[in-house]
Amino acid sequence: MLQALGEFVRASVDVADSVGDFLGERDESERDDVLELDLVQDAWFTWAIVDDPKADVLARFQRRYARRLTPGQRRYLDCLAATRMRVYTVVAVDPDRALHLRDMLDREDITVTERRATQDLVPGDVIAARLIGGKTPGTIELEHPVIPFRQLDAEPLLKDIRSLRRRLRRENEDLAEEMLRVAIPMLVNEYWIDRLEAAADLRARGLSALQTTDGDPIAFHAVTFAVRDRDALLACLRADERFSPSDENGFAWIERNGGQRRVLGDVQLTRNELRCEVLSAERAARLRDELTLVAGEHATFRAIEPIDPSTVERTPESADASEIPAEIQAQILGEFYADHYATWPDEPVPMFGGLTPREAATRPNLRPSLIALLRDMDASSERQRRAGGFGYDFTPVWRELGLERSRLGPKSIRRP
Repeated sequence: MLQALGEFVRASVDVADSVGDFLGERDESERDDVLELDLVQDAWFTWAIVDDPKADVLARFQRRYARRLTPGQRRYLDCLAATRMRVYTVVAVDPDRALHLRDMLDREDITVTERRATQDLVPGDVIAARLIGGKTPGTIELEHPVIPFRQLDAEPLLKDIRSLRRRLRRENEDLAEEMLRVAIPMLVNEYWIDRLEAAADLRARGLSALQTTDGDPIAFHAVTFAVRDRDALLACLRADERFSPSDENGFAWIERNGGQRRVLGDVQLTRNELRCEVLSAERAARLRDELTLVAGEHATFRAIEPIDPSTVERTPESADASEIPAEIQAQILGEFYADHYATWPDEPVPMFGGLTPREAATRPNLRPSLIALLRDMDASSERQRRAGGFGYDFTPVWRELGLERSRLGPKSIRRP
């Protein structure tokens, strides 16, 4: 069926014109870049079949092949024609069985029979998708492809969809929902592809687009010293509170601020060399000055050199290298995250215009973005847990900010 639909689209639709409508006002090079992604091609194909009002593919296909279609195929095409793209929050996941979704426009809870997407999605994720009647009577399924969003990405999209719905209802109540059915896929595509382009641009610009917490461009650098007296130098480093031992020959270069500390770089000492790696040229120069004073006559500055991260060779661990037990790793990470997020509510955040999360929680215009950010953090943590890693429980942060995480909880879950 899908193969026949694909052949029909290629034979009867002006593909260049349809792709142009799908991608919006983008130049040819930008279109080529995003069309290299399989998910974008799949999304365009489904849009051309279901949503493109100029193509009218489904109606023309059914008229042309009416005599050849089986009852099951006709039912599928009728269901496909009735689908509408909406934006959903994942409320709960039954692995290999079902997704429990909430329509973010109408706040309706829906359970869909699904297997593939349950392997990738976690509670708190946002998807744009079409729902279709399942093979089993009374069930609902996802019609792939599914377009993923973060909560933060979905907030402005939903704001525009709600604004458009209000305007359409004012102008023509009877046609508002049908017009919205056509408009939502276009808005979803616009926001989604803009996000893909932004991510591709960030990758193209590489690490120069990123900054350290000091506001300096990220550029890996190594600072090296020639060691004259290893034992004496080791004693000097251990005696200085700016260098916290990480192993027998290694130190974390840290900066203290009250009861908190920030790691600025990694220091490794061998018999003949002291090598330090940091994230910016500015930190490299600062570390050189600090180590020159700490080392005294026991080491001599040699060089500051940029590091190409793609050429760094990792030294393989020996077969008998001792591993930190998982429970100890979890304890260490738990303590680290607990210390970090204990102060996070009172630290300025750029996305809130320099206000702290605690201040943002009291501002009606910023509270939705704060909640979206926390839900993204929850989802990321759950994804790490699924992968076998450590996932921090952000419950204390929600509680400290006086926000109700439970608003995302399912009103009632219907098992398929």
